[in-house]
Amino acid sequence: MLAFARYFVEQAKANNMGTFYWMGLSDGEHRSVPEFNQADLKDAIIKGYYGEGGYSGISPTESNELQPVITGCYDLTGRSVTTATRRGVNIVLLGNGTARKTIAP
Repeated sequence: MLAFARYFVEQAKANNMGTFYWMGLSDGEHRSVPEFNQADLKDAIIKGYYGEGGYSGISPTESNELQPVITGCYDLTGRSVTTATRRGVNIVLLGNGTARKTIAP
């Protein structure tokens, strides 16, 4: 399964096709916190897309960064949620027209 997942993602990227895999990466209690219960499958998918080195594009933010203005907040199903009650992984729309993925316990 791991070799196939990596191969599939490699081929999809080579042919300019997007992929989305959800079920099995995070089930049950793992969905209430930001963790994968099949971390090896997650790694195979990431290496299939980014290569053997994996993903290294996350950089720390500066501590003096201004607090962004939030214009909307949505869960992964696209439902609007208030910023005060959001839990789990959310997409937050910012006042400058960009979006960020956030994780709230």
